[in-house]
Amino acid sequence: MLRAVFIVSESFSKKRRGGFGWLVRTVGRELARRGFDVAILAWRDPGSPDRYVVDGIRVITYPYVFETRSVFRHLRDY
Repeated sequence: MLRAVFIVSESFSKKRRGGFGWLVRTVGRELARRGFDVAILAWRDPGSPDRYVVDGIRVITYPYVFETRSVFRHLRDY
């Protein structure tokens, strides 16, 4: 089985929507339809689960502090 993993700074959750999230969801959904094992690694929105599945795509998230004022913390998390 072929695998594809996308690492993005945003996911396609109910709270955050953007160009990268939309693009990755569209491309990932089509790859999943064609038999690829598709996963996405993205920041976790507050209150979102660690892992979930959307359109046959596994979404794996990691914590990110959105309210940080520290440039170093932001760069480390990014």
